[in-house]
Order: sequence, then structure tokens, then C-alpha cells
Amino acid sequence: MKTARLGVPGVLLLLAVLTGCGGDGSEDTDSSSSLSEDEKEAADNLSAQIIRSGEMSQPESESSVTEEQAGCIAEGAVAEVGLAELQEYGIVTDDLLVNKSIQGVEMNAEDADALAGVFVECIDAEALFEDRFLAGLPKRGSEQDRRACVQEAVSVDAVQEVLAASFRGARADAYAEMQQAVSSCGGGKVPGQ
Repeated sequence: MKTARLGVPGVLLLLAVLTGCGGDGSEDTDSSSSLSEDEKEAADNLSAQIIRSGEMSQPESESSVTEEQAGCIAEGAVAEVGLAELQEYGIVTDDLLVNKSIQGVEMNAEDADALAGVFVECIDAEALFEDRFLAGLPKRGSEQDRRACVQEAVSVDAVQEVLAASFRGARADAYAEMQQAVSSCGGGKVPGQ
């Protein structure tokens, strides 16, 4: 298995999704219809593991990753990254089961970009970043003004760039740029600085 240090934002978001802090957005990619039987089995196992992880970490939480989101992430990962590649990374075993210890995987640029796209498509990754930044801001001014400022500082493209970099085990300049922009939203230090 390929391992390396992942960037903080990617690890946090990946852990948030896998441990039940999913966003409220999701899209049905309908990629399951184009998957082979082995790919469907791997995606089903990956989806079940995402759901189990969320239930164990946050039982009965409304913010848990939904079955639809878990399915979207799993099917998207298999369809976009590929079953053989997921097996090479050690995420999925030869028996199509999920390796429960997936942290520390370093992907090549193409696969990292594909997986980042899956996350952005399946969950509201932008909102997860916004919420994380908002939580770290001082409670100065109105909540509405802070939220609007953070929403302006965080873009889908930047979030996808950060995720892709973290899946490659690299640091993303986009994260530092978002941190800098968000720091003006509340006049204080933001998470990760």
C-alpha cells in the first residue's frame, strides 16, 4: 500500500465524511448502472463501510452521511478512480472488501482529481469547509455577515483543489489562500493557521 502524509484539510474532510459529518447536498450519479458486478460489489461494500463509520461515530445524528451520499461517494470512487486502482491503493481488497484503515493513502494526480470531484459532486464539501472556518472565527459582528464573508472566501474550485492536493499527499496553496481570505471575516485566527 502506498502511504504518505496527507494535508490537514483533506484528512479532516475525509474523516468528516467517513465518520458521519456529511453535508446536506448530494447528487445521484447513476453510475451503478455502468458498473460491472465486481465494481458494484466493491461500491456496495465501500458505501456500507462509510455508513457504518458514521453510525459508530455519531449515532442518531442528523448530520451523518446519508445512504444516498455514501452510495454516491462509493460508486463515484469506483467509476471515476477505478476498481483496480482502489485495490492498488489498498482501499479495496482483492476480495472486494474495504480496508478500514484507508488514511495515509497517497494517490496519483489523476486519481486524486477524480476522487476530489466525486466528493464535491456527492456532498456539499464547500459547506463543510465553510462550517469549519466559521466555527473558528471569533463571534464578532453578526452571524449573517461572518457567514456571507466566509461563503465569498470559499469556492467549489478551491475546495476541489484542496481535496485533490490532500489526496496526493501534497499541500494546497488554495487552502492557505482561503485561510487568508477567511481571517478577515472575523478578525481572528482560523482553523489550521
